[in-house]
Amino acid sequence: QGRAPGGDGPPAPPPDGYPDLPAVQASIEATAGAYPEITKLVNLTEHYGMPPTSEGRPLYALKISDNAAIDEDEPSFLLVSDHHARELVTPVIALHAIERFTEGYGSDPVLTAIVDHWELWIAPVWNPDGYQYVFTTDNWWRKNRRVFAGGVGVDQNRNYPFGWDGECPGS
Repeated sequence: QGRAPGGDGPPAPPPDGYPDLPAVQASIEATAGAYPEITKLVNLTEHYGMPPTSEGRPLYALKISDNAAIDEDEPSFLLVSDHHARELVTPVIALHAIERFTEGYGSDPVLTAIVDHWELWIAPVWNPDGYQYVFTTDNWWRKNRRVFAGGVGVDQNRNYPFGWDGECPGS
């Protein structure tokens, strides 16, 4: 759906069935409310004392662990989705992972063991400004919405600190 980048005409809305930003937020809030023993909704912006996004939004993650309210000495796993705003399927995958771990806890021995021995951190939308822009304005938008002298938007996954390319130059 939509138009090719640089194509004529207004952009089409995103395909049906993908959750917009309020729906993603509502989903993780509902999960945190339904599974308070094993989940904790964390406002990462507030937790780390960082400024909100350029449009004033915080970043959220859902922590899943057998004792989610406390910081245990366990290995941690971080799943971050939606670096590029138009990656609409990645929040869906993150929400599905959250659903599997929470609904499977206590009944699926493999998932229960993972939750009992790990701290899982899942951030379904890492680019909330861009993700919202895809649903309201341009479904081909890729960057965040930071305004600077040269224009609008930064391609987030190409702007991490030194060392992220490691052994794979160009990645």
